[in-house]
Amino acid sequence: MRNKPSTTLLSYNSQAVVQWNDTLAFMDLIFSEEDCQYIWKVARKLDASGLERSREEALAAFKKRMAEMKRVKAEAAQRRLLEHQIHLSNVKILQLHNIPSLPKLSVTILDEQLNALREHFGDENVPKRSHRGLKTEKVKYLTEALKRHYSLPHTGQTPVTAQGSTLDTVEEGLIYVSTKSN
Repeated sequence: MRNKPSTTLLSYNSQAVVQWNDTLAFMDLIFSEEDCQYIWKVARKLDASGLERSREEALAAFKKRMAEMKRVKAEAAQRRLLEHQIHLSNVKILQLHNIPSLPKLSVTILDEQLNALREHFGDENVPKRSHRGLKTEKVKYLTEALKRHYSLPHTGQTPVTAQGSTLDTVEEGLIYVSTKSN
């Protein structure tokens, strides 16, 4: 097969069966010249019928469809990831004076805040979503994360108010929006 890469699967299988079953010795012993000519004639008809060509074309079409499906799937995953990153970049991080009202927030909002702090702002101390536990633990993690977030020195983040205007000074209770491109 290595020396004849264009050999069809049908030819390779035929050769393998002949070697495995020792068919050649049987043919030399039993077959007459007419039998050999008949076998060659049948083999030529089988090769000329195009069965192997149609099988190869079907296989090539299948591989092409699979490649297209993988490409579409990868594009969809990339689009979902981009949408998720855009969503997280638009999340307004709660302010420090909101900490007492954290238990009143829904689990969805708590997760959204924690995801934004972990993924968008890079707080590695926030556990992954699957390790956060119940609502009380999420409130605890968010409280700690907000305190860390607002105690960070001004590094690569632009302080903005809830309305979105950029300020020149850092004051307590401001929302930070990352200016780094991910």
